Amino acid sequence: MKLKDFIKIVLFTVIGFILLMGGSLLSTVTGVFAFYLNTAFGTFLMAPVIFVMCHKVHKRGTLFIYYLFIGLVYSLMGFWAFMPFMILVAGLAEILVGPVENYHNDKKLSIMYIIVQFFYSLHGLLFLLILKGEGLVKLFPDMFDAQKVKELSDFYYNGKNLVILVIIQLVFSYLAAKFGVYVYKKFFAKGENQKSVLHG
Repeated sequence: MKLKDFIKIVLFTVIGFILLMGGSLLSTVTGVFAFYLNTAFGTFLMAPVIFVMCHKVHKRGTLFIYYLFIGLVYSLMGFWAFMPFMILVAGLAEILVGPVENYHNDKKLSIMYIIVQFFYSLHGLLFLLILKGEGLVKLFPDMFDAQKVKELSDFYYNGKNLVILVIIQLVFSYLAAKFGVYVYKKFFAKGENQKSVLHG
């Protein structure tokens, strides 16, 4: 990987993180549905960034560096506990995409993105299970208090809520992958062999 590739990944990460956070903020206006949609909107908005980046850089480690940088940005914002989680996400992305030639394979990229973003959507539950309520308050005092931890626990420890969350995230991830493929082929492919947006 050359320096210019590394710089491209950094730029894509900045754009992707802004869209991810924008989607998260957008979910807050949905009121009681915010817990269900916390990562769904961001997953949809960020998809074109992932697909364009993979096609344009297509070097081994691109996805790992991208998600690692996302974790670094979270850490710089004070959420350092995200770093080990994002390392897992980054490794999962690289494993799922497979050989480097798959960076040009929209089906492989779509499968990777759906699974990775679904795993990412469960970060709240995983933090709650690992850190417990007391740990969340201690590590993120500006974000959590006893009341917010209770709300989080009541949501994630409810089986019905988890089923709805899983369905919503999988649907959004699937649509996001389709959207990412569409945007890449429509605006960035530039003469590459055009495949069907629905079947590519």
